[in-house]
Amino acid sequence: MAKGASHKKAQRLLEARELLLARPYTAQELARALGVHKRTALRYLLEDLGAIETERDGRSPRYQLLQSQELSPVEALVTHSALRLLYHHTPGYEPTYFSALNKLARRLPMPAQELALKSTRDLQWRSLIHKDQGLAMATVAEAWFRRQLLEFDYLKPGGSGRPRKNLLEVYFLEVSRTNLGMYVIGYERGYHKALRTYKLSRMRRVRLVGEP
Repeated sequence: MAKGASHKKAQRLLEARELLLARPYTAQELARALGVHKRTALRYLLEDLGAIETERDGRSPRYQLLQSQELSPVEALVTHSALRLLYHHTPGYEPTYFSALNKLARRLPMPAQELALKSTRDLQWRSLIHKDQGLAMATVAEAWFRRQLLEFDYLKPGGSGRPRKNLLEVYFLEVSRTNLGMYVIGYERGYHKALRTYKLSRMRRVRLVGEP
């Protein structure tokens, strides 16, 4: 997108945001107010602004933005920095992960919001080649928050070349400052019986075992 077009879109999104905070609009009404096509207005509503359907005018839904607490400039900068870190270390494609990134991005003020949303869309297509790793991340997250045991095969760097089965109580996940890789830390209950750290990209056949 050219710089002029990007600036014009940002201005329209700001105007649309102010309109939707005041009252609900259909896509056609918003299109007339902004001077754009209905399809463009609908994209603004659903993709860029994350508006929700609140009522219907016949067959046409009306959308509105809910009033929310604005981020201070420092809060916005912290959120933006966290999103950039997540953008650079994303372990693979997982739909819920990208949904979370988009929710955070939509809380940002312009122009940071537009940049963050564009980054997550670009990232989604690039990360499809690492789909298995994204699924592993989702399973690890579920094990952590449900307090459920995690079983996986792990290929240790410099080892025998054969993966070893591990049974882990997940304590937390950490993003490395040096290589931006995601690491899983927990107590290994099978072979080691000790606190261990595992790189997510080296974990294979990740699955939940037992009850939460």
